[in-house]
Amino acid sequence: MLPEPNSGNFPRQLRRERKNAELTLAELAESAEISNVMPGRYERGEAVPTMQTWQKLNKALFGEEGEIPSFDSSLETATIEELVEELKNRGVTKVNLIF
Repeated sequence: MLPEPNSGNFPRQLRRERKNAELTLAELAESAEISNVMPGRYERGEAVPTMQTWQKLNKALFGEEGEIPSFDSSLETATIEELVEELKNRGVTKVNLIF
């Protein structure tokens, strides 16, 4: 399974797994049903896939969707920093807070 999309080693690991599967960037894109320019952008660290796309990449490379990591902490005990980090890891780019 690929590391989480926001992981620092995601781009390098994606490239390694694609090469191991003997797929071109275009073949990976077709198999994952994503735009043909995106795998290269992910490998170069120019873009971060959403969790849905991350699952598609896992399915294309390993034959199964990666399971979206669960968040162990409850809202009562989680710090704001933990919540923000978890949202980023899940591909969230914007959140509106209403008090």
